[in-house]
Amino acid sequence: MAALAASRQMSTLEVALRTFGARLFEAAPGLVTWVLLLAPAWIPIVFTSPGAFAVAGAVLVFDVYWLFRSVSVMRGVYRTYSRMRRDMSADWLALCEQDRAAGERDPLQFIHLSIIPTYTEPFVVGKSAAMNWGGRWMVRVLTDEGYELNRILITDLDSDYRVHPQYFAWISWHHSREPLRDYTIWQPVPLFHNNIWQVPMAVRVMSASTSQWQMFLHSQPHRLVAFSSYTCSLEFVHRVGYWDNDVIPEDSRFYWKAFFTFGKRFAVRSVYLPLYGDSPKSRDYASTHQSQYNQIKRWAWGVTDVPYVLARLFKHPEIPFGLRLRRFSNLFVNHLNWIFLPVLLMFGSSAPIWFSIDFSLTDVGQQVWSLSGILLTITLSTVFFFMYLEFRMLPPKPVEWPRWRRTIVHFQYFAYPVVGLVLSVLPALEAHTRLLLGRYLEYRVTEKT
Repeated sequence: MAALAASRQMSTLEVALRTFGARLFEAAPGLVTWVLLLAPAWIPIVFTSPGAFAVAGAVLVFDVYWLFRSVSVMRGVYRTYSRMRRDMSADWLALCEQDRAAGERDPLQFIHLSIIPTYTEPFVVGKSAAMNWGGRWMVRVLTDEGYELNRILITDLDSDYRVHPQYFAWISWHHSREPLRDYTIWQPVPLFHNNIWQVPMAVRVMSASTSQWQMFLHSQPHRLVAFSSYTCSLEFVHRVGYWDNDVIPEDSRFYWKAFFTFGKRFAVRSVYLPLYGDSPKSRDYASTHQSQYNQIKRWAWGVTDVPYVLARLFKHPEIPFGLRLRRFSNLFVNHLNWIFLPVLLMFGSSAPIWFSIDFSLTDVGQQVWSLSGILLTITLSTVFFFMYLEFRMLPPKPVEWPRWRRTIVHFQYFAYPVVGLVLSVLPALEAHTRLLLGRYLEYRVTEKT
């Protein structure tokens, strides 16, 4: 009896330790976020003038970094845009037919299926849960009917998306040529342009910035992850273990499950065709902005992947450690930068002056503030490039708009520093803080009327 009691006590202790460890992993991203976010304030307070000088120097370094990064983003976006124009002008179905006629390979052997989850699903509430049920059902039915799973290409397709007319032919042609096709996710370029002229200015700015950021990621293959809608073989889905039925960011979690299943063989490949989606639009002006806020918060809830990956980072020696560390670093740093960098750039040069009187009285303090302003102004000028490119991709403006409105809309993107702070940084910060405090996010559908 004593041994049994001791065994139960040890079991309870193990459960408690595991629970504590899991919560520690969950709390870590939010804790790091808040420590970094408040660093420009607490460093000058704790370390007085030397701390203020250190913060000022760091701010200037980040300002220069942001300037070069803006140029890098411009180049990446334009490179993706050029490739999209090239691929949008090709007849991929005709190329598939040519391959079949040549007899070397047959891109038309693949069958395309799309899973389109809807918010009215009564049994498995939430996109990831619906995808889990739908994927398992399709595998069971198609296997019984004698289909080969590696010849079925499945597309996770949100209900508001419009695929390019050549999308499925593009996938078939490239999938047939990919040696590691059953270890590959095909990721198109999402452009939130369907209803772009029917939403308020702030939502339009967020949709444009999201679209162009995704275009930039397509120029960085090592940083590309599954986002929103994508295509892979049903064999791939089956071997990964389907989508989790208890997560909100199903796309990024599916990416990490695939990475730990297939290791270095796994890759996300760019589809240089657009996938047109809706911007959030609700029943009225205020609720539309609330819907946009909630959508960004749901995307930022992808920070939950940090503890998920951290718990598995050292359990897969078959994957090169450098690759594991690099992928994890990209994940963690991207979520931190989402919040930290914009706030540092907007307020970082003022913080040493606000929180250190001695530093504020020095010439260096005033010069740092002025120099930071100049660097950020130069960086902001890159918005002209993004304006030009965005308006080349957008659908025509409504003909009923007066001329003044059709003109002033070109300058809306200069509002991004404020819009981004309210509709991107704040919802992301709420997501990190919720995870820190254990106040988990519930799945909420983004209204798109």
